[in-house]
Amino acid sequence: MLKHSTGSSSIGCLLTIAIVVCGFFAGYKFAVVQWNVESFKEALTEGAHVWANEHDLDNIAAIKADIIRRAAKCDITLTSKNISVSTEGGAVSITAKWVKPINFPGGYIYEREITVSRSVKKFGY
Repeated sequence: MLKHSTGSSSIGCLLTIAIVVCGFFAGYKFAVVQWNVESFKEALTEGAHVWANEHDLDNIAAIKADIIRRAAKCDITLTSKNISVSTEGGAVSITAKWVKPINFPGGYIYEREITVSRSVKKFGY
């Protein structure tokens, strides 16, 4: 029976392959964004430790500028409006919120809301 096949393929197989490829593509687009977010989380934790232990916590503008610089290294664009900093005693709390657009073919744009927070106390408190 297979020797006399005309070479036609099942449309279901082609559809399944197309769905799998689309799934991998979407997964890749989300994974790149998540990789940058995880890198920024590490940079934000490091920055919070540095500011809590080595710098003057009263200079909120300098803390925000440092966080913006660290975010740029992770391919994340932040402004001072996206960052909130609170200091109390020897502790610093930093929260960054932003929306990352993820572009897909056909003009569809998924806007992912991301929030990263870190709180660090100065050694000895």
